[in-house]
Amino acid sequence: MNRSNIETKLITTVKSLVKIIMGNDEAHGYPHIERVEKLALWIASHYENQVDKELLLISILLHDIGRFTPKANEVNHAVVSAEIAEKILRCLGYPEDRISLVKDIIKSHSYSLNIEPKNIEAKILSDADKLDALGAIGIARVFIHSARFNRSLIDSLNHFKEKIVKLPSLMYTEVARKEAMKRLKIVLDFIKSLEEELKFIGKIDKTKWT
Repeated sequence: MNRSNIETKLITTVKSLVKIIMGNDEAHGYPHIERVEKLALWIASHYENQVDKELLLISILLHDIGRFTPKANEVNHAVVSAEIAEKILRCLGYPEDRISLVKDIIKSHSYSLNIEPKNIEAKILSDADKLDALGAIGIARVFIHSARFNRSLIDSLNHFKEKIVKLPSLMYTEVARKEAMKRLKIVLDFIKSLEEELKFIGKIDKTKWT
């Protein structure tokens, strides 16, 4: 069996496992993984000869798997995901040096860990993951997540203002940055509309959001 067939089997195995563990949650489950994969491959197409596709795909598949464990309530989900990725890939006989790379790529996608990506694969995953948090899909994801934790509209509005609108400035690739700016406009228009409606019914102070 040649190396390309081994890689295809490995990715297929990991994908099947991730589908079972992460389920169909649109915010952070397997649908999110599918969107990030498509966005990442689109970004990678602009860096065709520089990207290790196998490394990128495995990292994408496993980057959020830690969210679906109790430990994620206590430790950053990217750290937990990296630990789980290590165990899964070691069981599948993946080379130790490449497991180390996957762990670094997964950890550097986290917004809160603020770890600088070391390679193009890490930059692409970070950009693709953040793109999925912007635009109409990003808006939908915020409210899916907020509903799960019974968060208010004000809490969601704060999340948009404190985190989501900052994401374009954190892009590493030019192509992702341009797409992020398009999606940011959708978010900003939504924030404006939500603020106006909340002000109208007196839910927020008319002078608070400027």
